[in-house]
Amino acid sequence: MKRTFLRILPVAAALLLATSCSKDSDNDTSVATTPGNNLPAQEQVVEQLKSQAIPFSITVGKDGSSLSKSTVEYVDGTGYVQKFIAGDVLVISNSEVLQEDATLSLKSGDENKTSATFEGELKVKDGVELVKGKTTFDAVLKNDSKQNSGTAVDGVKEASSLAEAFEKYGYLTADDFTYNGSETKITLVQNTVFLKIKPYKGQTTATVNGTLYTAAGGGVIYLAVKSGTEITSNLFSGTKTVTNENGKVVKNIDRSDVSEGALDGVFSVSDTKTVKFSKGNLQATYDGSSWEWGFAANQWDYIGGAAANTKISGNGTVSENGTVDLFGWVGSSSTVLTSDPAMYGISSSTTTSEYGNLWEDVLKSDWGTKIGDGKTWQTLSTSEWQYLFNSRANNNMLYGHGKITVDEKEICGLIILPDSWTLPTGLEFTSGKSEWVNSYTTDQWAQMESAGAVFLPAAGYRRGSEVSNAGSYGWYWSSTADLSYYAGRVRFTSSDVHPAHHYSGRENGFSVRLVCPL
Repeated sequence: MKRTFLRILPVAAALLLATSCSKDSDNDTSVATTPGNNLPAQEQVVEQLKSQAIPFSITVGKDGSSLSKSTVEYVDGTGYVQKFIAGDVLVISNSEVLQEDATLSLKSGDENKTSATFEGELKVKDGVELVKGKTTFDAVLKNDSKQNSGTAVDGVKEASSLAEAFEKYGYLTADDFTYNGSETKITLVQNTVFLKIKPYKGQTTATVNGTLYTAAGGGVIYLAVKSGTEITSNLFSGTKTVTNENGKVVKNIDRSDVSEGALDGVFSVSDTKTVKFSKGNLQATYDGSSWEWGFAANQWDYIGGAAANTKISGNGTVSENGTVDLFGWVGSSSTVLTSDPAMYGISSSTTTSEYGNLWEDVLKSDWGTKIGDGKTWQTLSTSEWQYLFNSRANNNMLYGHGKITVDEKEICGLIILPDSWTLPTGLEFTSGKSEWVNSYTTDQWAQMESAGAVFLPAAGYRRGSEVSNAGSYGWYWSSTADLSYYAGRVRFTSSDVHPAHHYSGRENGFSVRLVCPL
């Protein structure tokens, strides 16, 4: 059953009613009055309907006074036109007025049109009065031939196409509309939200509310849920509530242009390049025999002085199993740190020359190549970090200091906002350099993250096997070298930010936050 609205929330409709009374309704002998009704006689429109089957029709058209089926507008600007189909019926209900629900059928010949008429009859209870401006009804569209029972979607339902999703799972209702004779109007609201999902680049599956779905033709997954449903997915962090508000019932979740693990926000890092940040800092975990590379589960996560950051020894070995998230900067000119993972900065050596010493050196191997998902992950250059902080439009408004309270512990860090930014309702954000002024709970941060915000935790730095300043300072590497054993980095404290035109010795273990170019 195809239920489509240009704005979904209110769509006007006219109920054109005709009765089979033997006398004209203006005849006093056919009109029952209501006790206590002091309206002028011409306004006392009360119909005494005594267990009669009353002919009843609703014209569904495209003019301003009737219900219309029109184009559903996607969030990406494209549209989908729905039409009435065979089997569509309109059910009118009020148990206090009607003997049974009235089922109005689609008029023959109106199939495959965007305007139509529904016809049927009302069976009104004996002695019940149908009063203009007072009697109310509910309406719902259904189509048994499409297994659409005219009830709300239960859970998450999958469809092979958007058309099937609308026909099978659409739930259009008009609650408590007031009878007003031939001038009656109703508003049908679509109570189902349809998800049009494109999985991550190179992927054919996505998980929603714990269930794995596989993309069909065109690499798209179509799901239907009741408006107001909370969903979780591997495609985004936290929980999203999908609703039919703002005239949208088709929600696009498109991750086809980014790698798995990328956040939603889009950031300009040059005049021609935009990126999405990874969902957390880079991590490498040792299990006693091999290393596994990936991202922290949350943006605020960092290891600090825990193993294995403080157990690194020699040329890429650790003395205790665990996770490393502070890495030295190894240039391609290094002839000492050549084994995997030493050439990615997992080394306790503090001899600067071992890390390479060319001014125009490049990373021996960019950390992004270790993710192993076949996608493009990169480390920002110094010029790209500088552009991010200093050259974007309204750049002074797009970052600030903050903290997130996790299990009663405050995690301090730097918040960077995307190019296009709308502050979530009910939250505050102060830009610029300030003393961790922006404070959020994990639930509040989930809203910030959904709006595109990035959080770089103040993870401190490692020198050899000792970690310092975790929780109060943050250092993040760039991919750009400088002369005499140095490389560019971003550094921030509780009250200042130094973009990557500043440099530090390559032997220091700093955080790495990767990006995925668009």
